[in-house]
Amino acid sequence: MNSIRSNAESILLTDKDANIYGGKVSDWSLTFNYYLNKYMIWRVRGSITRATENSAFNDNTFSILETRLQIKF
Repeated sequence: MNSIRSNAESILLTDKDANIYGGKVSDWSLTFNYYLNKYMIWRVRGSITRATENSAFNDNTFSILETRLQIKF
């Protein structure tokens, strides 16, 4: 039973009443779960994260590819 999951979220980190201008973070990800057997799962996750409207730095976009092998005991 292999699976593919996707996720998108956006977080506002600014509170103008408190004079905090943290900006906005948006994240999109796609995860592939491959079940080798009932005790082992191999996961591959790709993610694009965008940080905008921050008063301390310019807008940035980060791309990440990560993998892991999970063994259940």
